[in-house]
Amino acid sequence: YEGSACRLSTEQRERLKTRIAETLPIGQYRRGNRPEDAMRLCLFSPHFPAAQKFYRDRYGFCRVYLEQHAEILGDIDNYHYCFGIAAHANADWGLARQNLTIALARARAKPRIEHIERMLRSIP
Repeated sequence: YEGSACRLSTEQRERLKTRIAETLPIGQYRRGNRPEDAMRLCLFSPHFPAAQKFYRDRYGFCRVYLEQHAEILGDIDNYHYCFGIAAHANADWGLARQNLTIALARARAKPRIEHIERMLRSIP
């Protein structure tokens, strides 16, 4: 265990620190009953496991929040990616397809494109 941590490159260690730093507050806000704060962070990191847990645990809140903020946030690429992931995680297939299709059209990074394509293919 100890040796494997030492084998991480400096870049890998920095990415891991960033991921942990972004993920922890989502869970803390979720557990602290601060869903608005958790949702704001989910918009920056919609694919993180902590965000996905929040979507599963509080989908009713997430859906209402995202629908109410569509006019303000709709031009932000992560908005549709976030809404698509949240809807997909809760089998809300119509909203998932709608938002993931928009997110795919706006995606530039290959890993994101591949992730969205996998989610779209899995929709019944």
